[in-house]
Amino acid sequence: MALDGALKGDNGYAYLAYNYDNESFAAGRVRVFLCIREKPFRVDPYIADFEQSNFPLAEKQREAIQQFFSNRFSIITGGPGTGKSTVLKAILETQFRIKAKSDVLLLAPTGKAARRMSEATGRPAYTIHSGLHISEETKLEDMQTVDADVVIVDEVSMCDQKLFAILFPRIFLFELQHFKQNFEGIGNLANG
Repeated sequence: MALDGALKGDNGYAYLAYNYDNESFAAGRVRVFLCIREKPFRVDPYIADFEQSNFPLAEKQREAIQQFFSNRFSIITGGPGTGKSTVLKAILETQFRIKAKSDVLLLAPTGKAARRMSEATGRPAYTIHSGLHISEETKLEDMQTVDADVVIVDEVSMCDQKLFAILFPRIFLFELQHFKQNFEGIGNLANG
């Protein structure tokens, strides 16, 4: 079976070639984002304003918001009831205070998750498929990149590898085109 390309191996493990390629692609894109360093943008005054008009945040929530505005790629994790939705709301309020006409795209893998995200933020949220205008018939080469100031995907753990393989190029290609001129050798990282 491996002779016809159906399997690929890495570190002594065998994978279906399709899964291996999708995982490698996603990991490579995350690696690119982690190599892009932004000048840290202090959002302490915005956080203080959010706390004054809402309620005090926990230190970890403040750190998550600061990290979001200091990096091109962020992952916010936590169990139920730990304040992820509050962090999301604070991030969005801060983004719109920094740039009032921000183009923000809120996505989730399912309709239920998109509705919860919209309820938590007071802003429209879409399923990944509807937000990116993709269907089963959509060909990868026909997809356009996402041109937004901020893209937030909630409940990413519910995404399978196929959805990641569709989502990541749409977001990352725009970012790579935007930053490529500033980072020598980024093409090698993007293919790694």
